[in-house]
Amino acid sequence: MEDKNQERGLHIANWRQWLMFLLCLLMMAVVALVRDGKLFGYEFAWFSRSGGLTTASAAPTSLYLMDKTSNPGDTVVINTTILGKDIQGFNGPVPLEVTIVDGKVVNVRALPNAETPDFFHRAFNELRTKWNGLTVSQASNLKVDAVSGATYSSNAIIQNVQLALKNYKPLPEKAPQTPQTGSTTSPAPQPAKTVPTSTVTDTSSTFDFHRQPAATAPQSPATSVATSRKSGDTLIVNTTVLGKDIQGYNGPTPVEVLIVDGKVVEVRALENAETPGFFKRAFSELRTMWNGKTVSEASSLKVDAVSGATYSSNAIIQNVQVALRYAQSADVAPVQQKSSFFTPKFIIGLLVVLAASILPLFIKNKTYQIVQMVLNVLVLGLWCGLFVSYTSILTFLSSGFSWAYFVMILMILVAFIYPLFGKKQFYCAHVCPFGALQQLMGYCSKKKIGMSVKLVKVLNWFRRVLWVLLMVCLWTGLFFEWMDYELFTAFLFQTASPVVIGCAVAVALLSIFIPRPYCRFVCPTGTLIKVSEMSL
Repeated sequence: MEDKNQERGLHIANWRQWLMFLLCLLMMAVVALVRDGKLFGYEFAWFSRSGGLTTASAAPTSLYLMDKTSNPGDTVVINTTILGKDIQGFNGPVPLEVTIVDGKVVNVRALPNAETPDFFHRAFNELRTKWNGLTVSQASNLKVDAVSGATYSSNAIIQNVQLALKNYKPLPEKAPQTPQTGSTTSPAPQPAKTVPTSTVTDTSSTFDFHRQPAATAPQSPATSVATSRKSGDTLIVNTTVLGKDIQGYNGPTPVEVLIVDGKVVEVRALENAETPGFFKRAFSELRTMWNGKTVSEASSLKVDAVSGATYSSNAIIQNVQVALRYAQSADVAPVQQKSSFFTPKFIIGLLVVLAASILPLFIKNKTYQIVQMVLNVLVLGLWCGLFVSYTSILTFLSSGFSWAYFVMILMILVAFIYPLFGKKQFYCAHVCPFGALQQLMGYCSKKKIGMSVKLVKVLNWFRRVLWVLLMVCLWTGLFFEWMDYELFTAFLFQTASPVVIGCAVAVALLSIFIPRPYCRFVCPTGTLIKVSEMSL
């Protein structure tokens, strides 16, 4: 009878632990909804404190219209959609377009992204003009600090701009013009600009094109279009000249059609004189009509004008059709694009995580444990920047599964699923790189600072109260920024806050005399794991 009661008690405890795990999952799901209005990629705009998050709302609408440049010279626009696909903001890539006129930066334009609008706009509004007016060389050497309270978004913006500047190549000199009596000579068409392999550290494509001033004499379409070939065929067709005779309500309505590997990826509006209200209504409804279709399919697609904005919408449709006809005639050889996920960093990081997640179940040797902790610090922490944190958990809950986050998702599963099968605190003890760093530092000295039982209890209560306050900040949407200051981010030393790096170094030194002080008395992520396994 006593044995049956013990079995029943164990069963009840296990059931309670599963219930607590689900409760923690629900709590974090609420935070994801409050912050992003999304859960596993599905949008719930009614729930978000900021009205939800959509792709188009990630940047102000006006940013999609080409800004007028004061210099009529040759223009190169570098688009980092593919080039910077591995640069991550808070919720994913943060692509930009950097416009360079005669070797000087004149504009940085935001493209659609999945960042939280409030934080992204705060970062972008403060950073967008930092490089304006500088030469490419000056802008490349300019040190720009991240915007406080929007660290992830601002760091991604800065890195995308730097990547675009790094891949800028001055346009070739124009061929000299020889005027002839009684005739008008058109400017010689410029060849499409290709970013040289030697200047690209990534295997992705650079989108760029030449913007030519209006000409009185007919021009070859090649002066408005350039093709960039680099690990995937990219063609951007600009209808400024091709569609100069297509009239909207107030004049020409040029567009750019971006085609990657033979499929339409995006239609962008360019500067025009249409009435903004009518044009935006038409463009917002039409801009994605052709996306994802091959050039042939898009050319055959019948698209109706938008009611109430007939002139503008007809002009947009006709410009797209002109661009597609030109693309069909362009000699573009498709190039097989290389996968960006299975890199050496991805594979080695995955192997280290698998080793840390499986081998400690069978190997208790201290030498192995030290080797594994060193790998966790050097590979997972310093090289890959992989660790479970509030940021990574919310990114997973908001965006859902992605191969780009596969190793991170595996670490999250180890942290929260292993305890359900009797392995409490397994992640903190065997996988976490910052926990491993503290443990290794503890091996440096056998002398430890004695702590009374009462002091340990007070510090444990401090950790619990701190965690509750921080969770309230997340649920109410008052202070999401505290997640940028979890000490794990010190491993991202190139972009981490100096305050975080300083605190991480101080904790590492303190670990020599007090075992794992951050894990035991502060860590919010560790506390969340403890709550889920009922070991708070």
